[in-house]
Amino acid sequence: MSIALEKKGTSLKKTIRYYSLTWSVFFVICVLLFYLLRGKSFFLDDDGLHQQYSYFAYTGIWIRRIFDNLFVKHIFELPMWDMSIGMGADPILTFLVGTDPINWVSALFPVDFSEYVFNIVIVLKLYLVGLSFVLFSFEKGHGDIASVAGSMVYTFSSITYVTFSQAGFLPLFYLFPLLMIGVNRLWTGKGYRLYVLILALGVMFSTYFVYMMGLMIIVYCVIRFFTEKKSLAELPKLLGRFVAFSVLGIGIGIGPSLPATLNLRSLDRFDIEQHYTVFSVKGVDSLLKCFFSYIDRSGIYWGVSAFVAVAVIVLFMRRGNNLLLKILFMLYSAAFLFPIVGSVFNGLNFSSERYIFGYILLLGYIVTVTFDDIGRFKGVAWYLALAVGMIMLVFQYLSSDTNAVISGISFVICVFTVGLVNSIASINEKKRSILYMLTVLLSCFLLGYAGLWRMMTPFSVSLGEANEIMTLSTGDDLIDPADLSNKRFDRIPYSFPEVQINSSMLTGRCGYDFYHSNYNSYVHQFYYDIGSFSNDVNTYRGFRGQLYPELLCGTKYIIRDTLQDRCINAPYSYTKVTDNGEYGVYEADGNTSLVYFYNDTLSYEDFDNCSLMDREDLLMRYCVVSEGATSTVHDLSESYNIIEFERVDDEVSLDRGEYFTVGENGICIELTFDEISLSDLILELDGITGKTAQGDMYYQVAVASVEDDEIRNADFWVGISETYKYYQGEGNLLFDFGYSDSTINGIRIYISTPGEYSIDDIGIYSRSKDQMDQTIDSFYEHADMENIDCIFDGNHIHINANTDHGSYLYIAVPYSEGWHAVVDGESTAIIRANRAFMAIPVGAGDHNIELVYRTPFLVTGSLISIFSILVFIFINMKTKKNVTKEQIVK
Repeated sequence: MSIALEKKGTSLKKTIRYYSLTWSVFFVICVLLFYLLRGKSFFLDDDGLHQQYSYFAYTGIWIRRIFDNLFVKHIFELPMWDMSIGMGADPILTFLVGTDPINWVSALFPVDFSEYVFNIVIVLKLYLVGLSFVLFSFEKGHGDIASVAGSMVYTFSSITYVTFSQAGFLPLFYLFPLLMIGVNRLWTGKGYRLYVLILALGVMFSTYFVYMMGLMIIVYCVIRFFTEKKSLAELPKLLGRFVAFSVLGIGIGIGPSLPATLNLRSLDRFDIEQHYTVFSVKGVDSLLKCFFSYIDRSGIYWGVSAFVAVAVIVLFMRRGNNLLLKILFMLYSAAFLFPIVGSVFNGLNFSSERYIFGYILLLGYIVTVTFDDIGRFKGVAWYLALAVGMIMLVFQYLSSDTNAVISGISFVICVFTVGLVNSIASINEKKRSILYMLTVLLSCFLLGYAGLWRMMTPFSVSLGEANEIMTLSTGDDLIDPADLSNKRFDRIPYSFPEVQINSSMLTGRCGYDFYHSNYNSYVHQFYYDIGSFSNDVNTYRGFRGQLYPELLCGTKYIIRDTLQDRCINAPYSYTKVTDNGEYGVYEADGNTSLVYFYNDTLSYEDFDNCSLMDREDLLMRYCVVSEGATSTVHDLSESYNIIEFERVDDEVSLDRGEYFTVGENGICIELTFDEISLSDLILELDGITGKTAQGDMYYQVAVASVEDDEIRNADFWVGISETYKYYQGEGNLLFDFGYSDSTINGIRIYISTPGEYSIDDIGIYSRSKDQMDQTIDSFYEHADMENIDCIFDGNHIHINANTDHGSYLYIAVPYSEGWHAVVDGESTAIIRANRAFMAIPVGAGDHNIELVYRTPFLVTGSLISIFSILVFIFINMKTKKNVTKEQIVK
């Protein structure tokens, strides 16, 4: 027994050495070459920079805060709330900070060096992807070259390259093969530890993807049970084994992930009604065209080595063998043609192909299983495959799709090369294996050219610039962090997408920028309540100079792009205090705070029945609550002016529900009105929706205030096509051009993206200085900010407040079940107010208030994990004891 283990161990070491050498060659040729030629980092400018890189760098910040709490402040608590994440958020609940052990290395380096460390970590994880496949293949009894060939197909595929956009997906690709090793051992009764531990790691990483893994394991086990012709009498024992150890593994890993998992209940995007066809004809077309190169199917990158085609042909040439693999291949391949399957794997929500990581593992394993029999691919099978390939290449060439042509070329090259090698009798087995591997290398190089060089590296972050983009070129370095202890700042760049979302969390300043799928639904709704267009379903970019929301949320400073004359103006009551030539900083003339008083309350019903313009004014006067409202809406007719306007042309229908067409040249809707000046100018677009002609996800709407024919200020909104139900938001928008001394007599609305559009209504409004002064004065009168002192300290908010009558103490911090309030030593309920924030009723007098935040369900999850770990230890001890008894008996 020991000799066998020694031989197996030696063989595994040899395989890993061979894998490491081969992986290095493939990585340099198929990946590194493309990034070096363009001087790029291994992540895209969009999600890669703003999500994956930001969360990696923030993990280091978060871990250092833990040590600071322990050894400097002597506070024994985790940082659970951070005011620099959006308007304030929980990093544990929001993006599972710290649950990826490899990312802990970020704590050893300052943010300035995080980009380089992040690149190294991506490369390391990509290495682990292939290594996990080798271990899986070796566990199944396959040899060195066959295992490594499959691992190259698995690792260097366009599917795996999704991780250059979403590096957080990488653990999927190395955890799932290890989990399947555990499944095999549990199935055969050879052990349970690996299954339990890898499942626990998977649950820590993402219950969302573990759910997908679980469905795939169930399908695999059902098919395996019947293909192995097991007796039904074995089913209860087998089922009980999997259920028991699955519960144990989930229990061990659920501690840190339970809060985020339960938080999914509150995400309103999952309530969006989904529509999709039963059978995806478009899916068949796209896969046939680009299966062996690169295609982006709604954020899931398709493309695999054309060597897979040869392996699949050989698999089905072997009659009576590998029935399980054949069934799995046919079922899995067909699944992508039926969107309902994608919906099931996505929790019965919108259809998604993210479960594709199991498919690429299957394809890689088919290469491994058939590698020693690839020599059978010759003769009639070779001729037929080559003929089919040539015919498809013609159609792919006629499609004028470069990636389709690359796919066809890769298929023809692989088929021709392998068939030719097999037809030359003088080539021995070792040389054939080398030539097969070179064929795999060439096909993976073409994948890299199609996916990385043509589609990804042009949009990747230039090496060394990530930190500058996120933390040094945003203008907030002009603000002393000490001035933002209980205040916020906002940004007004020339184009709102230029806001570097998630940058505030890296600088530690309190901004608004935030980007993650686990957004706070209450905050999301607040943005829509006031018509703010600077947020998307999972993105916030502040209020873009909307005066009243800025004051309501404690914005002390506003940063404006001063290089662009047409950038919208800073709001009224904000005065420029500094300018570095690129950005100007404007400070509020009056006091600002995140904590203040309201005297009167209003019901959500009354609030919701008002227009967007009215809602802004109402929030300056009333605290909106769900129960116990004390007031009704007063007359707001004097708070702003309705501007009568005329359309210069009638090319566009503005009837509710009527669509108009935008061609290649775009359209301009021009509105004229009597001259206004010394006012705040606001445009309302109600019910704007669009469906792009090319099927693009985004369309752009630009608006501009004009004096005669000269543009004074311009703003931009990026809408999302209504075909993308998951991301599309409501289209009721307020464009606030800011306070202007100039004379304005018109507004233009430009739509540049071809497609079909609808606008239900258009409104133009203005506020004079007197109107704004009156509203602001009434706000400060009830806010009583001078009678409030507050300190924000991690998970705690300390407030001393005095009022001479009963009031609502309002805290402009996002509401969460994790917040708990103690007022004058007594626990007090927190009211969710103004849709997204917190309020506490207080009586007359001096009050000492402390709000403490604890991540919801973190304690519950931790107790479950601790109990599960103890059970796991007990089972291990019992198992070892039984093994020892058996050895003694023998």
